[in-house]
Amino acid sequence: MIFDKILIGAAAAGILLAGVQTIRLSNAEADHSRTVAAYREREAQAAAIALARQNASIAESDRRTQEKEKAIRDAENLANQARAERDALAASAQRLRNQIARSTAAARGCPADNPSTAGTGQAADASVDLLADVQKRLDDAADSIAEFADASRIAGSACERIYDSLTQGSPTK
Repeated sequence: MIFDKILIGAAAAGILLAGVQTIRLSNAEADHSRTVAAYREREAQAAAIALARQNASIAESDRRTQEKEKAIRDAENLANQARAERDALAASAQRLRNQIARSTAAARGCPADNPSTAGTGQAADASVDLLADVQKRLDDAADSIAEFADASRIAGSACERIYDSLTQGSPTK
């Protein structure tokens, strides 16, 4: 009888111990499942953040490229406009030189339509020739300076716009 009671007690203790271990195992499995779920959630959040950053980086790169291309197109348009204005001014300068040539020819007594031929026996008037030469040199120098100034202004403006487009939205350090 005592042996039966001990045996029953041992069996009850074994069942109790098995029940406790089953509960502990169940709790451990539940904790593990929660940990795995939390890890997967954090992993998904990290992937979403990385994708959002990548998309933002691509969008910023596209914006910068578009701004740069727009600045280049605008600079080309300004250069074309400056070239057209320079051509118009060159035509005007040529008309002025032609007028000076006619005036020079008239002062020499040459036919107005051909100022290169001097009248018979007449010497060229040095002051009139000097005026024509100075006017031509001034026009050439002004054209060179204007061309350089236009190119520099246009290039500087384009560079500034491209720089501004690259620094816009950049984090300040």
